[in-house]
Amino acid sequence: QDCDGYAFVRVLNDFSVGDGVLWSKLGRKMTGVISELHLVFEGGREVAHADVFCFEKEQKHDVLCLNLKIISKNDLEA
Repeated sequence: QDCDGYAFVRVLNDFSVGDGVLWSKLGRKMTGVISELHLVFEGGREVAHADVFCFEKEQKHDVLCLNLKIISKNDLEA
């Protein structure tokens, strides 16, 4: 359990509410803004997830934090 707590603290240091993020879903790039960070119990452990408001779909998605990348200007131009 200490390991899981450490992993979540790392995620909290990497992401904040209000961050612009990028992730892929079925080969499509999606962008949005983090509205909440939380833990979800999956596979016998707590895993960090984020509620992300998706700009393309104009709705909230629950995304595994490991799939998120903070958006930089270069990401938007690609």
